[in-house]
Amino acid sequence: MILSYQSFKSVSEIDNATAAIQSIKWSKPNRENPTVAIVSELAIEDELKREELYKSRIKDNPIIRSFYLIYNEKTYDDMDIDEIIKSLQNYK
Repeated sequence: MILSYQSFKSVSEIDNATAAIQSIKWSKPNRENPTVAIVSELAIEDELKREELYKSRIKDNPIIRSFYLIYNEKTYDDMDIDEIIKSLQNYK
């Protein structure tokens, strides 16, 4: 099974990790429809240390998502961007 935006049954999408974390922390327990979020481990490292949140791994299921490069138009170098793109395309 591949998890993707198209196949994942979600109620909402939040672009802000802090908002997602707060939604989890303040949600009421519901066994039938638990509140979960997919965020990076780095985004919740403090909560993990304080045992306010817990993590589970999604094993053997690749997650397909879009990634975007953001940069300052005034200070970027085309060569650097091309190198980053090549590196990401070769990453396995």
